[in-house]
Amino acid sequence: MERIKTKTPSRVTRPFLADEVKEAVWDYDSYKSPGPDSVNFGFIKDILAELQSDVMHFVDEFHYNGKLTKGSNSTFIALIPKVDSPQRLIYLFKEN
Repeated sequence: MERIKTKTPSRVTRPFLADEVKEAVWDYDSYKSPGPDSVNFGFIKDILAELQSDVMHFVDEFHYNGKLTKGSNSTFIALIPKVDSPQRLIYLFKEN
């Protein structure tokens, strides 16, 4: 088993750098989707510059707490009506 070098522990315990987060995002396949929302990493790469402060806040919170923030793994299920203008709940499930 390989040992951790003396200088390595400081790299493991220090906060993540913005360049490291960007590199991790860029290493991921642009056409893979991280969840059911169909937002793929290509889209995330396109908007990362605008979201960088929010992403870094999220990553810093994870580093500090060791936990993902509440709701980061939430899923929303939406009922999509099968008719153009549903007036009652029954229309959500009715075939045309």
